[in-house]
Amino acid sequence: MEEEALEIRGSGVIEKDRRRPNTWKVTFYLGKKDSKGRYMRAPKRTVHGSKADARAAVSAYIAEYEAAHDPTNQLIATYALNFHALRKDDPSVKKLTYEREGCF
Repeated sequence: MEEEALEIRGSGVIEKDRRRPNTWKVTFYLGKKDSKGRYMRAPKRTVHGSKADARAAVSAYIAEYEAAHDPTNQLIATYALNFHALRKDDPSVKKLTYEREGCF
């Protein structure tokens, strides 16, 4: 239903793009390992400018990720779906009531 928020590891990765001058690739590691045992990374973003611009961009990228995966920052629809899913195993909620509440 909802994507699991992953812990950020480190302060980000900045790689120089050798094909173009003043171009950088920025990303950061997530706290989950893939099938080969390596830490997963967020998708790379391209930054044009100085290395200081790349540092600022990776910090902004991490902040954007954290804001998007903050449970207090969820949409009302997401909250309603989560609330409805939690009521499924509640013995005080009758089966027909649960099914009717799901029709929205």
